[in-house]
Amino acid sequence: MESGRKEFVGLVCNIYMILLAAALPLYTRGSYNQIGDSKYLLFRNVSLLCIGIWLIMTAVGVIGKMISGMRNAIRTGKRQDTGIPCAKQWSMVDSCILFYGVCAFLSAVMSFYPTTAWLGYREWYMGAVSQLLFVGIYFMVSREYTGSAYPVYFGEAALFLVTLIAFLQRFDLDILGLLEPFQTTDWAYSHMISTVGNINWLCGYLSVAVVFPVVGYFYGRNKGKTAICYGISVSALVLLLTQGSDIGMVLTVACVGMGLLYGIRKKEVFARSILLALGVCVLCPVMGWIMRFVGTLEMLPADGFVSGIILEPFWWGAAVIFAVLYVLQKVMSDKAVKVLNGTLVVTGVLAAGTLAILYLYSIPQGAEWGSGRGGLWQAAWAAFCRVDLSGKLLGVGPDCFAEYIYNVPSISSLIQMEGHWAGAVFTNAHNEWLNLLVNEGIFGLLAYVGVFACAFRRYRGMPLGVMALVLYGISSLVSFQQVMNTPLLFLVLGICENRYRKSGTKFI
Repeated sequence: MESGRKEFVGLVCNIYMILLAAALPLYTRGSYNQIGDSKYLLFRNVSLLCIGIWLIMTAVGVIGKMISGMRNAIRTGKRQDTGIPCAKQWSMVDSCILFYGVCAFLSAVMSFYPTTAWLGYREWYMGAVSQLLFVGIYFMVSREYTGSAYPVYFGEAALFLVTLIAFLQRFDLDILGLLEPFQTTDWAYSHMISTVGNINWLCGYLSVAVVFPVVGYFYGRNKGKTAICYGISVSALVLLLTQGSDIGMVLTVACVGMGLLYGIRKKEVFARSILLALGVCVLCPVMGWIMRFVGTLEMLPADGFVSGIILEPFWWGAAVIFAVLYVLQKVMSDKAVKVLNGTLVVTGVLAAGTLAILYLYSIPQGAEWGSGRGGLWQAAWAAFCRVDLSGKLLGVGPDCFAEYIYNVPSISSLIQMEGHWAGAVFTNAHNEWLNLLVNEGIFGLLAYVGVFACAFRRYRGMPLGVMALVLYGISSLVSFQQVMNTPLLFLVLGICENRYRKSGTKFI
């Protein structure tokens, strides 16, 4: 009976993973109108169903084992295993994620905005219900995932379709008709893309989703699967570069850079990282030239840097450099390749740091810094400083940033937007960590930091987990939790924990 229960729950877990990784990114209901609501309702409903089935079946299994154990104890006079998890099966990541869920629960209980704190702000829905579902994703996947490859394959296929649809839109081929209600001069025409929606949401999604094919490409042994992963990885990274949000460039560089770092220990990963960079440097200008040929360059967001650099010749120069590096590492000794790799990594870090400093100084300072993020961050910090001790420890409530900020005129006045965003209501600080500090307080922030720190230490031997944590972490500095990125992060953490538990490695 127990084996049947495990098989059934494992199947439910695999189906749930497919729904999160494949169905959710592609689901639109045929319109960009209220697309966030549509995706959230799908996420909430399938999560409540699948996690609910898992909890019920787990409870039935534990109760059954306890009854069986007590019967055997009475019959034999010896203590039997009750089936209740032992302490040695509990990790620090488990503790931090559980603590994060407890903080979200207590924050919602103590909030002055109970409806928003539990259900979330309209069109966002990152309240306590969602936070607890994120926790449920981790524990369900970490305990019940069977290790089957097909949920991952479905997720990678969905990523490819998301990327393909986005590219076709940039070439004025809107095969799903999602852009039909808009004029080419409308903000939405250049900033709403593929089946995900806003380019900011797309960046969040790609920051986690791209890790699956990239890791599959770096470490794949089957040539056919590796080639498929390479194609998906290159196209997804080019989309990340060209979608319009500046953070996409940082994420792309970080992704390739992490491959080079892993390549210090493994020559093959180093070579594949160079090929990945080469593919991106070639495909990016090719895409730009095609857009120029068909007359759709205006579809690139004018408020980003992409439209100004996509046709620049430096892409071809970079491609030549990577091609030469690839040839060199093929003919050099392993020791020389390590020196070359180390030199390339150091040079890349210095170059990236220099460019980052120049970029930060080039954009407006003060409240207008980072497309208005300066004002939002000032407002978030002022909000945290103003609340009482209870608010500092537990926050004003999950997803209650706007509820609190706009009820305090002295704080809301710090948020002064112009242009497209003039008069908009900002539901978060556009920095996940500051947002958590306001919404769930010091305890919630410490729990979330603990999740990242403990997961990074525990999964340091798993590129899937490390790359997801790093890329999501970079994105979170200027972005926020939403239904397209945070469920995927907890899904990755669950997969890594599942592998760790099954590896028999000592628990930490």
